[in-house]
Amino acid sequence: VVLEDLRVKNMSASASGTVAEPGRRVRQKAGLNRAILDKGWHHLELALTSAARYTGTTLVKVNPAYTSQRCYACGFVTEGNRESQSVFVCKNP
Repeated sequence: VVLEDLRVKNMSASASGTVAEPGRRVRQKAGLNRAILDKGWHHLELALTSAARYTGTTLVKVNPAYTSQRCYACGFVTEGNRESQSVFVCKNP
């Protein structure tokens, strides 16, 4: 089982800023934070870790950088590989 090693705490950090320099789009960021935390990614990871330990399966965490743009057949990375959310086509020449 492979999971992206996401930093949920960093992803859901506040955008409120300070009194001297208030944050931008605070309401939008608050909604995004709520959506991230509602998904329960950490709980999913804990459940998968427990199930993997019980069944003898290996759980691997990978660096999330470029995971949606990398072709796992050849390793080529480019923005053009991901045509849409659901369509991936390797553009390796």
